[in-house]
Amino acid sequence: MNRTRTVIAGATIVALGLVSLNGIAVAATGHGLILGKVNSASSTTTISRSGNGPALSLLTKSSQPPLTVSSSKLVKHLNADAVDGLHASSLQTSVLRYTLPATIAGTGFDFALDNVPKGVYEASYNVYADMTLTGATLNCYFVRYIGATSAAFELGYGSSYLHYSTANASGVLDLRSATVLRLHCFSDNSFAINPAAYTSSVTLVHFDRLTGRTAGAPA
Repeated sequence: MNRTRTVIAGATIVALGLVSLNGIAVAATGHGLILGKVNSASSTTTISRSGNGPALSLLTKSSQPPLTVSSSKLVKHLNADAVDGLHASSLQTSVLRYTLPATIAGTGFDFALDNVPKGVYEASYNVYADMTLTGATLNCYFVRYIGATSAAFELGYGSSYLHYSTANASGVLDLRSATVLRLHCFSDNSFAINPAAYTSSVTLVHFDRLTGRTAGAPA
């Protein structure tokens, strides 16, 4: 009786195409997959579904990846909704552009640049002013506030043509801890911003990362 059971069990294993090596079951080509075991096949395994819905669903704990692969080769037609948790819209270049409003004549103005998301930016400005005195020049710079502490960046000394003057500059602004950002423009003589004549603007281009380095001593 025992001999008969052994023969039947052995025949069942052969029929399923299973080989036991060090306790690891391997499904041979042409036979079913064995859950919880390492399966091997000499040709591609294809899963096809004739009805609606996905052909394969992989479920696991939220803290675990549902799938792992052994190759770094590109998988064609495999779409991803996020890269490292970031949606495609988050990977696009983000640009903020502020247009400066018209002003009355004065010797200095602070333009508030509100609602700038925290981050690192390539910041530039291009300001046109109508100067009261022909030949007078306009000057501008960014003011970054962290709490009550302020710091000035990107000072631009303007050039003049007849009764117009322009000031422009660009540089990197670290706004990861900033609470307020302003553009301050001033002159020894009164001036006015006139958008009807020329548009004055500030442009902020967001960077993903900032690596700070110190230049070598001048030769």
